[in-house]
Amino acid sequence: YYIKEQLLKAGLRPISGDGFQRFKVADKVIAGEKNFLSVDGQKFDLSTGIMPFSFSGSSGLDAEVIFVGYGFSIKNDSLKWNDYEKTDVRGKWTLILRGDPEPNKSVSGFIPFNSDRDKALLAKDMGASGVLMVSGLINDQEDSFEPLSSEAFSVEIPVLRIKRNIADIILSKTKTTVSDLEKSINLTKRPSGFATGTNVNAGSEIIVKKSGTRNVIMVLPGEDALLKKEYLIVGGHFDHLGMGG
Repeated sequence: YYIKEQLLKAGLRPISGDGFQRFKVADKVIAGEKNFLSVDGQKFDLSTGIMPFSFSGSSGLDAEVIFVGYGFSIKNDSLKWNDYEKTDVRGKWTLILRGDPEPNKSVSGFIPFNSDRDKALLAKDMGASGVLMVSGLINDQEDSFEPLSSEAFSVEIPVLRIKRNIADIILSKTKTTVSDLEKSINLTKRPSGFATGTNVNAGSEIIVKKSGTRNVIMVLPGEDALLKKEYLIVGGHFDHLGMGG
C-alpha cells in the first residue's frame, strides 16, 4: 500500500482494478511420502539414505544404472570433457558424482558446469529418465544432505541424492566404490562412464507450497498526442523475493 500511495501522489494511476497484480510464489519445497529406492532386494527411504532435490520431478523409474562420472559434457577452448561419450543413458538411471575433479581450485573450468541442477538437465538432454547423485569422500566427508531449497523449477525427471553406501551397492558388480572412482577421476583427469549392470527401482515426490504476493502496477499517462499510446516499462524493487522459485 505504501508504494501504491507514493505512486498515486506522483500522478500515476492503476493500469486496471486496484493497481495490484496478484500471483503466487513457491516459498517452501518438501519431500513427499513417495520417495523410495530399491536395489538388490534392499529398500531405502527418506530416513535411510535418500533425498530428492527440490528441482526433481515427481515420478518413478525401474531401470539399469549407468555411471557417468561427474556428469559433464564440456567442449570449449580450454576444456574438453565428455562423460557420456562411451555410454548410452537413454531410458536409464544415471549415477553422477557431485562436484568436480578439481575441488581445491577456486578458479577452474569445471565450475560453470558443476551445479547439481545443470548436471540433471544435461542427463535429461542425453536421454536419461532419472538421476542419482552421490558425494564422494573428497567432495563431502560427512556424506550429508543439504535442506531442500525453495527452488521449484522442475527438471521433470526424478533426481535423488543417495548416500555412498547405497551407491556402493549399485556399483558392487563392477568391483569398485564411489571413493575409488572419485579418487581415480580426480587423479587422472579423465572422463568416466560405464554400465553398472544393476537395476534400481526408485522414485521421487516433491510438494511445492505456495504463498500469495503481489506487484504494484501503475501507469503515468503520456501528454503527447502522438506518443501517448506508446509505453516505456520501468521495473523496480522496494523489497523482493530473492532468487528462489
